[in-house]
Amino acid sequence: MELSTECEKAKNEAQRKIGRNLILYQQVEFLLKLLLRNINLSGYPEDIIREKEKRKKELSRQTLGNLVGQYVENTYSVDPVEIKEGPDNLKGPYFSFSNWVEVDADYYEKKKEKLASFVEQRNELVHHLIPRLDPLSLESWMELEKYLDQQREEILPELTELQDIIKGLKESGEMLMEFLNSDEGLRFLAPSRWLRQSPLVTLLRDITPQAARPDGWTSLPTAGALIQKHAPEERAVLKDKYGHNTLKKLMMATRLFEFSEEATSSGGVRILYRLK
Repeated sequence: MELSTECEKAKNEAQRKIGRNLILYQQVEFLLKLLLRNINLSGYPEDIIREKEKRKKELSRQTLGNLVGQYVENTYSVDPVEIKEGPDNLKGPYFSFSNWVEVDADYYEKKKEKLASFVEQRNELVHHLIPRLDPLSLESWMELEKYLDQQREEILPELTELQDIIKGLKESGEMLMEFLNSDEGLRFLAPSRWLRQSPLVTLLRDITPQAARPDGWTSLPTAGALIQKHAPEERAVLKDKYGHNTLKKLMMATRLFEFSEEATSSGGVRILYRLK
């Protein structure tokens, strides 16, 4: 049966709105994946890069329902969120990024219910639209239009909220990069800063006054022997953990020590050091 002109127009308009809503749902899905890939990260820069790539692959296979569940669990919290601290023995710049919205229990449950309904409506549009539609009825197409307009009004707040969160994350990231590229940020990232806090250098700073001679200088071989005695495991991983194959090179990288040399009775050279 051929459709009337009015019915044909209503059909075309409804089909346009179906496409519009599907695109809106896809935008929400894309933003959820982007957000979940970039929130609540901690580690050294290389660890964070690996984790983001891992999440990207995992999230690419997730359904909208799973994405929404992860979004609620990783964005909203009824209890105060405990910020993760870095490891005690830092080996370089360590970053931690957290993004939480603290809400009361009632808001949390309502948010979960609202987003569960959001997913149901999307599934209804994608999988169950045809059974409820009489393609030869003008009234049926007009009812579908109303339904699609109402659906759009329920999608837009969620889409806007995600856009605002991601905008905030982007602005925070830009501020962080501005700081890290500043003189102060470069000093913050300087390798010497992190080496100074390492267990091996901390031990060096502790034993130096104890092993120093009356003139204030300490024999580097003496310090090396003490480190071998008290922290052999740190000395064994000097190159792998600290990036330097000798104790002197490590100490020089910290910029905490100054060095001198003196002749030995056997005709050799003894390396001395002291704290600046």
